[in-house]
Amino acid sequence: FVTLFLLNSTGLMAMPKTNGLDKSMIELESEIRNESQTRPLLSGSRLNLKNINGRIEIEGWDKNEIQVDAVITDNPEYRIKIETTQDNQGITINVQFPKQFYGSAFFGLFQWNLRPWKKDSLKCDLKLRVPRKLQGSFTNVNGFTGVNNIEGSIAIDSVNGDFEVRSIKGVFKGDTTNGTISVTEADAELELKTVNGSIKLDQVSGSIKAGTVNGSILAKNLNGKDGGMSFKTVNGGVRLALGSASGTLHLTNLVGKITYTDNTGRLYRGNRLFSTDIPGSQQKIKVATVNGSIEVVQ
Repeated sequence: FVTLFLLNSTGLMAMPKTNGLDKSMIELESEIRNESQTRPLLSGSRLNLKNINGRIEIEGWDKNEIQVDAVITDNPEYRIKIETTQDNQGITINVQFPKQFYGSAFFGLFQWNLRPWKKDSLKCDLKLRVPRKLQGSFTNVNGFTGVNNIEGSIAIDSVNGDFEVRSIKGVFKGDTTNGTISVTEADAELELKTVNGSIKLDQVSGSIKAGTVNGSILAKNLNGKDGGMSFKTVNGGVRLALGSASGTLHLTNLVGKITYTDNTGRLYRGNRLFSTDIPGSQQKIKVATVNGSIEVVQ
């Protein structure tokens, strides 16, 4: 057992050292606590939310107020804080995690960057009830994000986390790295991007722009509402069950097979390029892959 003494702004602090290279030098006992708050928020207002290391779940309701319930895992010495600010445009919620402790000795000739907590022992899970009509921007790192029953303009930016969106109307933009995107029951314009993850769509009425790198796209029961649909992948296949969608279908790839089944059950097979017109709309339905097969069923 070795004790290091580091100099901080309040004086000397004992730092017990543990054995093993994969352990933090201090291991504090974590605790779980709950915080809740309710504020007035008019329908159609703006909501900005940022979180790190935790879930975000947002659901619309028919009240002109926002309810925030947080389940926080931290410890008495290193606290997570939820900062909320409000103006006439809306509300901003920012989850603040404690900064890493930096110690130094010999006037900065040596420096330690120590995490004084166990891995994953700091976490903040959020559940929000918000006005159904909303202009929302949600950012999450290392956690799942879910949105349900919202009308308006919604944007999700995520790193290391999946997100699921259900029962939305309006405009939705989603961008994630190392995560899967799922959208169900949407009457909305969609713009979706993911790296190292797949995209899954079901019962989407509205224009679609969907792109993946190292992931597949699976979509069914679509209707572009004459706004057009575009699906692109690098290192991933695309499978579409068009439903009521119609228009000019254009399929291209570099490596992989292309198959198309029309409404009579006739199957077309090919490589590199396939085009056909599905009567009923002038919109364009484009599918392109670099390294992946394409399967489309009318």
